[in-house]
Amino acid sequence: MAPSGAIKPRAISWLLSRPADGPVITTMRALAEEYAASHPGFKLNLISTPDRPSYIQKYETLAAAGKLPELFDTDATPFAQKLAHHGRMMDVAKLLRNLGLYDHYRPAALDYQRFDDGSLYMVPLQYEAEFFWYNKALLRRAGVSVPTSLDDFPAMCRALRSAGITPIALDGQDLWPLERYAAYQPFPGHRPVLCASAQER
Repeated sequence: MAPSGAIKPRAISWLLSRPADGPVITTMRALAEEYAASHPGFKLNLISTPDRPSYIQKYETLAAAGKLPELFDTDATPFAQKLAHHGRMMDVAKLLRNLGLYDHYRPAALDYQRFDDGSLYMVPLQYEAEFFWYNKALLRRAGVSVPTSLDDFPAMCRALRSAGITPIALDGQDLWPLERYAAYQPFPGHRPVLCASAQER
């Protein structure tokens, strides 16, 4: 149901773990400014943290103190499910249906946000493609072909390792890029795209 009574624009806050100059924050800031232009009194305060581990710590601390902002990033974790079951999160499935937007989302995108019991308390924020960059010269040295599916990766990695080549390299202090490899198989929406290295060393 639509809210009743007068709507009074006000400032709301969003706790997130994303680069301050990244595309998500840049886009949301622009949308908030556009909305504020026609709704005097509205403002979106972005509370960002430098990395995911710091974010999780801040998010859980604020939740424990009952001080979570109106918006926050989370995954479908047991901790988030406890928040939802204690009335600390909005029923997103009901909200999207009330707004007539539920059927505008890809089913896989909504399913990724669901808790184990099928309930939906999170809305997908973005859609992206995953890319692997590979070096053709190193693959040739190891005597392997370019993989055409995820099923080819284990054999390719073993061959590269046997040739003294590090099969996969990740950078950064966050652990989520490594977890992506485990997510590729169960979530078709996260299938990667292979890209050849322009420089052959």
